[in-house]
Amino acid sequence: MDKLDTYHMTIPQVFYNREDVWAPPKEKFGGETVEMEPYYVLMKLPGEDRLQFLLMMPVTPRNRDNMIAWIAARSDFPGYGEMIAYKLSKDSLILGRSRSRR
Repeated sequence: MDKLDTYHMTIPQVFYNREDVWAPPKEKFGGETVEMEPYYVLMKLPGEDRLQFLLMMPVTPRNRDNMIAWIAARSDFPGYGEMIAYKLSKDSLILGRSRSRR
């Protein structure tokens, strides 16, 4: 997932200027702010007809709080290990996941 933070950019100028670098969101844990860990979900992906077991991670633009995409790795056959990235619209503000764990 770390590679996609930079290498999802397909426009050479955007890549060269590092205009759209992603980062994992932050969350509160035990009174501290820490980097969020990927988590497992059962989810029916858009365009699919069955639930799938996925390892999922939301991403935000570096140094920002708005969620820009989420990345998932398939954990079921067929497609085990396949990575999927869903990019969200840059025209609307979607706050990234923020939660407090005790």
